[in-house]
Amino acid sequence: MYIAKLSIVKRQFFFLMAAGSTAATIALLQPLAPSFAAIADSCSVASYGSSCVNVKHEGLKVESVQAIRLKGDAENICNYTATLTVTIPGVPYPSTYKPRNPLTGQCSVGKAWISFPSYKSKTVPAGTTYCTRWYENDIQQGKSTCVTIK
Repeated sequence: MYIAKLSIVKRQFFFLMAAGSTAATIALLQPLAPSFAAIADSCSVASYGSSCVNVKHEGLKVESVQAIRLKGDAENICNYTATLTVTIPGVPYPSTYKPRNPLTGQCSVGKAWISFPSYKSKTVPAGTTYCTRWYENDIQQGKSTCVTIK
């Protein structure tokens, strides 16, 4: 029996699949805590995949901000970092944040992400824009990807 965990907003599911069978039984197990009213994603095409920004929020309360890099299953993502630029309406200059330690010498296969913990549980003004840029070996991967909280 193969068990693959799949997280979905507000609920956590497990797929139970018999080996060699195409039928699947889906069992609802437990709600995720906390539940989010919205997840805002934006992605751009990048070498061998995409680079994305992910903002989980409920109304104007932002729970988390992540830069995410996706590649084909067997592709390595190495020596990576990301930046987050936050533009708040009425503030003339955006703020840019970089992780303290870029992940030099480390690799992930298929998916990697960087969280920006300073934005956990913050209420922001409507129209605040979050943009991320993903870098591998100091080369930007894809375009800047942005999400605006309304």
